[in-house]
Amino acid sequence: MHIDPEDLPSDDELDPDYSEGESDADSLPWTMGADRAEWIRNNVEAVEELYTVFKGIGDKLFGPAFFQTGNVTDFGKFIYRHTTPISE
Repeated sequence: MHIDPEDLPSDDELDPDYSEGESDADSLPWTMGADRAEWIRNNVEAVEELYTVFKGIGDKLFGPAFFQTGNVTDFGKFIYRHTTPISE
């Protein structure tokens, strides 16, 4: 797989999702927890495939430290949070 460096964001662009605190790590309303769990169960194959690609490319670009404290469950929660309009 070849990644063109021109397609990567520049270092001077601000990342609106960046946060050093854990306070907003899982800021879904508590009532949506069951909806998220059902969404992940219904889409487990796609989430696992996306996670494999995400982790593989990240490891190649940034080394084995990439997403080292995360896992497929954290990735699934992130995808749900940022692709479900009502979760904002």
